[in-house]
Amino acid sequence: MREGRYGILLSLLIGAPSHAQPFIDVNTTVTGVRQSSVAWADFDNDNDLDLAVSGNASSFVPTAQIWRNDNGSFVNLGAPLTGVTTSALAWGDYDADGDPDLIITGDLDPYNGVPTTRLYRNDGGNGSGGWVFTPVNSGILNVRSGAVAWGDFDNDNDLDLAIAGLYDETKPPPGHRRVV
Repeated sequence: MREGRYGILLSLLIGAPSHAQPFIDVNTTVTGVRQSSVAWADFDNDNDLDLAVSGNASSFVPTAQIWRNDNGSFVNLGAPLTGVTTSALAWGDYDADGDPDLIITGDLDPYNGVPTTRLYRNDGGNGSGGWVFTPVNSGILNVRSGAVAWGDFDNDNDLDLAIAGLYDETKPPPGHRRVV
């Protein structure tokens, strides 16, 4: 198998919002990934967008990372997230505490197809410049090669989760339905 060069491209949109705008490449140290997903959110409430990235890093190593935007430079938080490939991720304030939490789905093993879904609660700063993302035992269906999205489906003023993807049909958890 030929190993190609893969990377992640971050672009900033410039110009007036009323017409087509050019994109400008931004030089960044964000880890390049494939079979991947990215999502923006201001997880630290400092009024600039931060980035979550998941997917296959070099040598087929599943990864998931959060990059804090510090005045236009991205810094890897080193958060202890479970690495996945064929991934999807989304930010949403599921616990309604004012900061976005992160859901990640994907494949733990790119060779054997082991789906997983992980929800991380944003517990804020740790006092030494780091940030705490706590894994939540959510019971959400483990999927890979899918998509996730937060929204208020039932208009009850709290977030609901839509999740789609491949899962082990021999082990569906109670309360989940397969929609065909």
